[in-house]
Amino acid sequence: MKLYDMHTHTNNSHDSKADIITQTKAQIAAGAAGFAVTDHCDVQFYERDHVFERIQNSVEDALAAQKRFSGQVEVLTGIEIGEGIWDEARAAKMCRAFDYDVVLSSVHAVRYPGLTAPFSTIDFGKLPRETLEQYIDQYYTDMIEMTEKLDFDVLPHITCPLRYVNRKYGRDIDFLTPYRDKVETVLKQIIERGIALEVNTAYANCTQECLPSYDILSLYKEKGGKFVTIGSDAHAPENAARLLFDAAEMLRQCGFTGYYYYKNRKPIFIRF
Repeated sequence: MKLYDMHTHTNNSHDSKADIITQTKAQIAAGAAGFAVTDHCDVQFYERDHVFERIQNSVEDALAAQKRFSGQVEVLTGIEIGEGIWDEARAAKMCRAFDYDVVLSSVHAVRYPGLTAPFSTIDFGKLPRETLEQYIDQYYTDMIEMTEKLDFDVLPHITCPLRYVNRKYGRDIDFLTPYRDKVETVLKQIIERGIALEVNTAYANCTQECLPSYDILSLYKEKGGKFVTIGSDAHAPENAARLLFDAAEMLRQCGFTGYYYYKNRKPIFIRF
């Protein structure tokens, strides 16, 4: 089976030091048939982080790597837009700025009073449980608005805060049952719009499961979802294409017969 890693980062993202050549060689070594370079475009830091220039460099680097490593691995262009609903005009501008192969749209920070910083920087161990539960509820509310309004191809790591809330701070929050109505709304909207659901393998070794869990993947399948992608979310070369076969096996167990990668913003099916 061909492996396509549809979510990776380079040093054109604020939180990665990996150059495109090193990342490409790592993907080849891992046996990937292709990978998408989806560097961060966090709209709330657009000016501070010189986001337009970073994404322009990212696209140019991916195209150069595609040319250099032609015949060894397919290098796809992409972008991961964060907090697009905070500035819809800017998100739309960046979505149209370059000819991407794939556009991801994420929630990395929540519009919750006093806690609007990226959740990777929040100490969830100190929050009262009621506040934490309200925060997760608002996370899904933001995601509902995002999946309703923005132009994108893939919804990454639908349960992303779980990495920090549960795995880092040990809070043991159920990310599905109390929020099932909102999760179902998100899934319904991406199914109706033909947006893919990503299986994200970052940090999966912590609990031997990917993001989202088997339960949410099964729910997506039951509701008629068919577009699924797999992404390592690799910010470093040692994580390139990691656990993609594990994610594929989980998808197979959920009843999927294959998965998709994107080129020219169109889904291409790969059978298991």
